[in-house]
Amino acid sequence: MNILVIGNGFDLAHGLPTKYRDFLKFVEVIRQVLNAKGKEIDWKDIHLEIKELIKINMKNVRNNIFSQEQIWRELLEENFWIEYFLQCPMYQKENWIDFESEISNVIQSTDFDMKNNNLKLDDDASIVSNFYLEKFFHKRLPAAVLDFGEDTQVITFREMRDVLYQDLNKLTRAFEIYLCEYVGKIQSVKISKEIKSLRIDHVLSFNYSHTYQKLYDKL
Repeated sequence: MNILVIGNGFDLAHGLPTKYRDFLKFVEVIRQVLNAKGKEIDWKDIHLEIKELIKINMKNVRNNIFSQEQIWRELLEENFWIEYFLQCPMYQKENWIDFESEISNVIQSTDFDMKNNNLKLDDDASIVSNFYLEKFFHKRLPAAVLDFGEDTQVITFREMRDVLYQDLNKLTRAFEIYLCEYVGKIQSVKISKEIKSLRIDHVLSFNYSHTYQKLYDKL
């Protein structure tokens, strides 16, 4: 029995833009498109077919980027994780393992702050050790207070946790759209002669897409 185990490297080997840097470039371009108002778009050396798909979606009458503007703004604007990865040095690194590790590091930093200062979830979280958390929530505080119906100008660790969780879900949804509606529609995908020649009985996939099924299941 031959079992093929694949991960994101499988997509990368087939020329697909599934690095986190590719996704962040896409996010930056979509934000520009929504806010362009006649200004020229900086395409950020984005994958050529992703660029063409965005252009097509800008012109599509029924189901275009602008008709989905509210959805995109909800997912991408004032999103802690989007802002975090666009600003921090992680943007220059290469893979999703680092991306996920950074998310874990930020969450763990709040646990450290609570334990180190003997604080609980409902205590004031206005002072945290992570620079990006402090900067983001200081800017967002009025909105956060309004959202959670608080009368005092503070945000608790519980509220911070909830915002981080909500924004992570939005990041995940934006990534899903990128994979399904853009990466999944790329036509110029390389086919590996080595994979094609193998007699595969089962595939164990840790991949982000259905590349194997699309390219090899029918061969």
